[in-house]
Amino acid sequence: MNQTHRRLSLTLLLVLGAGLSHAEEPRRRTAMERLEEGDAIRNPLLLRGGRFELEPVVGFTLGDAFRRTALYGIRANYHISEAWAIGLMGFGGLAWDTGLGERLVTTRPEKVKDGSFSDIKYMGTLELTYTPLVGKFALFGRKVFNYDIHGIVGVGANASGEGKTENTSLTPTAGLGVRTFITKGMSINVTFRDYIYSQALNTVTERDKEGKTVTNASEAEWSNHFALTVGLGVFFPQQPKIGK
Repeated sequence: MNQTHRRLSLTLLLVLGAGLSHAEEPRRRTAMERLEEGDAIRNPLLLRGGRFELEPVVGFTLGDAFRRTALYGIRANYHISEAWAIGLMGFGGLAWDTGLGERLVTTRPEKVKDGSFSDIKYMGTLELTYTPLVGKFALFGRKVFNYDIHGIVGVGANASGEGKTENTSLTPTAGLGVRTFITKGMSINVTFRDYIYSQALNTVTERDKEGKTVTNASEAEWSNHFALTVGLGVFFPQQPKIGK
């Protein structure tokens, strides 16, 4: 009888010990739990304030009538604070005919041969950036990324024209961008921009009654010119400061 009691007691102790051991094992937290726990304001990473950002940029124009332009350039920003930045952006352009432009080349080759369509040659702007929204998101429930949404306003100048002909115009600009930090010192920036400038869409070269060559350009008009750009932002210093 005593032996039976000893066996039952030993079995009970083993079961309780295994249960306690299992209960003490730390559970691995998910990325969402890591995002939700703790004070979001306490000791934040200052990912923007006091840092320089150098950003190679590529993109393309949108909604063009005759010529679409691939953009390439660089943007340099100094982040005065977490919310405000000032910077310069400059880029050049490589253009090709849109679908409408190609149809005109096919249906009216004589006119197109003696004329040309206008496109962007290069552009530069001075810009002010304001960042009102910041946050985090978890990718596949594991990796956590910081992001922000920012607005851009600025002014500059551009050169556009047909062939070797170039016309310059004052160029106000505004835009909306999303910056996603892939590391503490690098980010991917996607920006939608609106450039407002005066441009003649096309020119036609003809001969007058005396046989002289005359170039007639369409009337230059102020209009909106949209562009989508993607850039790789590199921050200096690479390690951000930690707020209080």
